[in-house]
Amino acid sequence: MHSTFMKIAGAFAPIQSIAAPAVRAASWCVPDEVRAGSRVALSREIVATLFIMLAMATIEGGVIAVFAKHAFADSVSRGTLNLLVGLLAAMGELANILSFFWSSASHAKPKVKMMTGMYAGVVACIGLIALLPTTGMPGLVALLLLVLAARVCWSGVITLRPTVWRANYPRETRMRAVGIISGIQVLCVAIVGMVMSRVLDWNAEAYRVFLPVAAALGLIGVLIFSRTRVRHEAKLLREERDEGGEKVMKPWRGPVAVWEVLRRDKWYAQF
Repeated sequence: MHSTFMKIAGAFAPIQSIAAPAVRAASWCVPDEVRAGSRVALSREIVATLFIMLAMATIEGGVIAVFAKHAFADSVSRGTLNLLVGLLAAMGELANILSFFWSSASHAKPKVKMMTGMYAGVVACIGLIALLPTTGMPGLVALLLLVLAARVCWSGVITLRPTVWRANYPRETRMRAVGIISGIQVLCVAIVGMVMSRVLDWNAEAYRVFLPVAAALGLIGVLIFSRTRVRHEAKLLREERDEGGEKVMKPWRGPVAVWEVLRRDKWYAQF
């Protein structure tokens, strides 16, 4: 996936020259206490997050669930539609159950390269949703599978991102950096959700244009993020290789660990 993405990135090379001023402008949002070595990384991540979240916000639970509810209301039975809409709304939480896989898959591998591939997967899934029909079960099931694939990729980003943050941002400023990034995410979800609802109220078929545009903006963010550098990455990867994966949970252990937690905590299991 990464090699294919890099070929696409070559075609979009002029965007990098446009993105550079945006990254410089984002440096004004970086707190003064962030040291020089981390300012560029944070500025780049701020801009990348902004563009990526403009795409990601279109498949957030509340947004995509409402879209599916209205789009398939006349072609799928009410009970089935309500069940699948509920699954769409909870897809982020369901995908997080699989996040344990990424810890093992990314062990001793370049984190930014893997995250770039995951971001590209998210953007690709969002673009493909625009091609789906909004009549009948096949379209709804395909929507469910594409959102699941995108959320699984996103769970990988969430799993690996703290490793990059620990390497790039000192402890004393890390929470401030994470707060800025999280704030951008929340704002994008709110704004995109509102705009998308108004657009679809105006024209129900507008998603065929809205989603590709969002995916294109997301791709710009992926290209910007792909140039992120992890401080002391060689040392980090060497330490992970020396550990030999002994401290990393094996993929098959993930479901077992979840089951053990639910079995021990009955109140949480009921929740």
